[in-house]
Amino acid sequence: WWMLTSQCFEPEETAAFAEYMINAVGHFFEENCLRISMLISTFVFMRFNLPCPRYTSEDEYIRVTARTEVPELKNMRAFLADPGFENFLSYYLSICPGRENEFYSYFAMQDNGLYICRLMGYLSREKSSFFGMDMDNFYEEHGDVKVTFDCSALSGIDTDGIKVLKDMLSSGKRFILKDLSIDCRVLLKSEGLGSCFDRNGSLKKIELGNCPVISQGANGIIYRVSDEVVAKAYKSEPDYHDIVRERSSLKNALITGVPAPISLGYAEYDGRLVTLMELIKAGTLLEIIYTQKDYEGYIVRYAQFIRKLHDIRDKKKLRLFRKNMFGAYILSKTDITDRVLPESYRGRAKKIIASINEPDCLIHGDIQPGNIMVSGEEMMFIDFDLFSAGKAVYDLGALYRTLFDHKADGIPGYNGFLKLPVDKCSRVWDIFTEEYYKEEPKEVSRQSIALARMIGIILFLAKHIKKKAGQEIIEEEAGELAECIGEFEKDMG
Repeated sequence: WWMLTSQCFEPEETAAFAEYMINAVGHFFEENCLRISMLISTFVFMRFNLPCPRYTSEDEYIRVTARTEVPELKNMRAFLADPGFENFLSYYLSICPGRENEFYSYFAMQDNGLYICRLMGYLSREKSSFFGMDMDNFYEEHGDVKVTFDCSALSGIDTDGIKVLKDMLSSGKRFILKDLSIDCRVLLKSEGLGSCFDRNGSLKKIELGNCPVISQGANGIIYRVSDEVVAKAYKSEPDYHDIVRERSSLKNALITGVPAPISLGYAEYDGRLVTLMELIKAGTLLEIIYTQKDYEGYIVRYAQFIRKLHDIRDKKKLRLFRKNMFGAYILSKTDITDRVLPESYRGRAKKIIASINEPDCLIHGDIQPGNIMVSGEEMMFIDFDLFSAGKAVYDLGALYRTLFDHKADGIPGYNGFLKLPVDKCSRVWDIFTEEYYKEEPKEVSRQSIALARMIGIILFLAKHIKKKAGQEIIEEEAGELAECIGEFEKDMG
C-alpha cells in the first residue's frame, strides 16, 4: 500500500514495481502475465499524463526480468533493494520517455479560449532563461490572458525556474499551476507561489495538538500521528530544497538497500509544513545504552551495520546521492577553527582533510546512537538530512563529535546531549572503532581513527566558537586540535 500511496516514488518507478511484481515475481496468471503487467502499468502513466515506455523487444524484456530465485514478498523494504528489481528498474527507466531531463513546453488553446501550456522534463538553470523569454513573447502577443500550466510531466524545477514564475506573478501575469508533483508544490509554495495552485494543489492539513511527541532534535519535533505514521514539525523555517533532497535520499536509500523509513509526503499543521514518514516500531540504540548492562554486544553490531553502509561503493548507486556534501561542510568548519589556532597551524587541517585518500561510499552524516533504530536483530537509520556520497571517515568524525562534545555542558564528565557519562561514551567509541577496523592493518586503523578524531574536534570546536562558549573551553579545544594536527602529520611523515 505504501508503494502506491506514499508519494515517495516517481510514476515510472511505481509502474516498474507493478510490472515486476505481476510478471516476474507473482506471475498470478497462467498465461499473458507480460501483457497484463504492461496493461496495468499503463494506468499509472495515464494517471500522470505521461508517455508510456518504448519497449524494445520481448526477448530483451524477458532477459532482464528472468530470475533464478523468486524473492519472498513478506518484506517489501528488502524487496525494493533486491538486485533483480534494481536491474529491472534501471532498464525500465531507460525506456521511459518521461524520464528524459530535456525540458520543453508547448501551448494549446482550447475551444473555450483558455490557454494551456504543458511543461515537461526538468526546468533547469540553463533552460529557465529560454522559458522566461518564451513566456514574455507569449504575453506580449496575446495580452492579459490567463494561462494554465499543465505540470503533470514536470519532473522538477530549479531556483532559476522558480524565479521566472515569481517574476511573472509580480508583474501581474495571470496563471494557474495544475497537477504539480508534491515536491514541486512544496518548493513553489515556500517561494510564495501557493496562490497560483489549482484547487487541488494545496497540501492536506493535519492536527498535531493532541498527538504524542516521540522525540525532539535540534531542528524538529517528531509526533506520532497514528500506528503507521509520524510527522516531523520544524522548529524554525526550514530550507525547503534540503527537505526535498532528504525525501529523495530516503527513496534512493530504499532502492540501494539501505534500511530506511518510508517517506509519506507532506502536510500542513497550523499553516506550516510538516513531513510525514513511516512509524518505525522500534527503540533507538541510545535507549539500549541507557537501559541495558550488556549493551556492548549491540555496539559491535552497530559497527558492523555502519561498515556495511560504507561498503556500498558502486558508482551507479552513488550517483543517486549528492557527492561530498558533508565533506564540504567539514571543510567550511576549518575556516572557523583556524581563527583560534596558532598561526603556524592555520590551513593545515583543511589540507589534510582535502587530501583524504579513501574511495567514496555512502555515508549517513550523523551516525550517533540516537539515529539508529533497533528491532530484534535488525537496525535501521533515521534522520537523512546529511545522507550523501563521501568518505567513510566523515561519519566516524561526526560520531566522535557527538560522543565527546561535552566540555561546554557545564557538568564535568557528562555528555549533556546524549545524557551519558563521558566514560561510557569512551567505551562506545573504543568498542565501535575496534570492531569497525578489525580487518584493517593496525597502521591504517590508527591513522583513520586519528583523522576521525581531528574531524570531530573541528566540528564541536566550530560550534562552540559560533555559540561563544567560554574562552577557557575554546582555548583547551584549540590546543587539542593543534596537537592532533601535529601528531597526524608526524605519523604520516
